[in-house]
Amino acid sequence: ERDGERFSFEIYTNAGNEIREQYVAVMQEQWREIGVECTPQTEEWNAFLDRITGTGDFEIALLGFSWGVDPHQETMWGTDGGFNMNGYSNPEIDDLLAQGLETTDQDERREIYTEMQNIILEDVPNVILDFPQGIYGVNQRCHNIFPNDVYFTVNAHEWWVDES
Repeated sequence: ERDGERFSFEIYTNAGNEIREQYVAVMQEQWREIGVECTPQTEEWNAFLDRITGTGDFEIALLGFSWGVDPHQETMWGTDGGFNMNGYSNPEIDDLLAQGLETTDQDERREIYTEMQNIILEDVPNVILDFPQGIYGVNQRCHNIFPNDVYFTVNAHEWWVDES
């Protein structure tokens, strides 16, 4: 409470996602323990997506996001990115994103995107709660599969299958 006004907010997530609904329930309890009123709101996916990418009518949203094999993440971090729901804008990030698209040298791209990620970690435009872990099975005929801690398909462009 500040100046007689209780600190409260709503947190949105998509209905039917049990893990996210559990996260929101835990957050609500933790906020309640320090005197903050956190009200969970769940919506079906399309309404939720419209809220966070269209109307922007939310204070906090909980959702998941995964990337493909290319490290370019303009949709999330670019000033005009379609999934830049919180309006994050950093001209240095926009410049690095452009540089990442201009070169085909993978070592140079790695340096560009590493620098970009370090800036984003300093700016904290989003709070990353977790990276879900999984167990994957791969047929012995499949080769050159090296998943990393973030996603399984990190080097999918290098995979190959023994036809024999």
